Amino acid sequence: MATSRGKKRKTPIKARLTSTGGLPSDSAGAAENHRLRSVLDGISGGFFMLDRKWRFVYLNRKTGEWANRRSADLIGKAIWDEFPEAKKTRCWTVLRDAMKAGKPRHFVEYYMPSGRWYEGDIYPTADGMSVHFQDITVRKLEALTLERRDRALRVISQVNKTMIMAASEQGLLDAICRVLVQEGGYMMAWVGYAEADRRQTVRPAAVYGRGKEYALRADTVWSDTVRGRGPTGTAIRENRPQVNRDFLEDSRMKPWRAAAVKCGFASSVALPLHHEG
Repeated sequence: MATSRGKKRKTPIKARLTSTGGLPSDSAGAAENHRLRSVLDGISGGFFMLDRKWRFVYLNRKTGEWANRRSADLIGKAIWDEFPEAKKTRCWTVLRDAMKAGKPRHFVEYYMPSGRWYEGDIYPTADGMSVHFQDITVRKLEALTLERRDRALRVISQVNKTMIMAASEQGLLDAICRVLVQEGGYMMAWVGYAEADRRQTVRPAAVYGRGKEYALRADTVWSDTVRGRGPTGTAIRENRPQVNRDFLEDSRMKPWRAAAVKCGFASSVALPLHHEG
């Protein structure tokens, strides 16, 4: 198998701070600046401010911790220069849109370099913008776990119904592949038979979903050879599930990598099936 809010009114955190080294000369202004910093350093989430040239004006302590950088070292530096990988995320688009439109924006983003999920709000100002965000990784993973569990239960239920209603073995295999895609959320699913020929070929018997040609042209075997050491051949040979988490990084997937990328596949799983025990 291959893979690829009632809304609540929020009150923005507003603050006007001078950057480190640029504190007001009068004691009252300096005291106010210090109080604001203390408050922002004490909040549970991250908070930072950018000027209109995308340079950091202020970062609270939590932002520095999550970025694994000293906040003071980032003051005056452009966010895209210091975190160029962020340009590959949706947050890049949302930040630029907020700055251009001058309107608040909300975002939920998985940031790959840290392996964490973040949710936050962007508030443009005349001088730039402020961003308040939270690490929601635990909540997100819990939600994803529940979603996967519910999806698995739906698949099991539909497969059981299919087994009862199928008029033929081929009809059963076709229906199972269809259920895995429509209910399981996979891009494509296929079933192959382990043939007892000289090459020990895995013959596609049923396939459903996007990229069907991948399965039909995979030329997979279950012998202990290069084309048999991928997840499918290994699952049959060792009689245990096999997972390919990344077509680009898993060295076993080299024979099928180009075809998988063309189909848009990112990962796959192979499960051994048994006939009459």
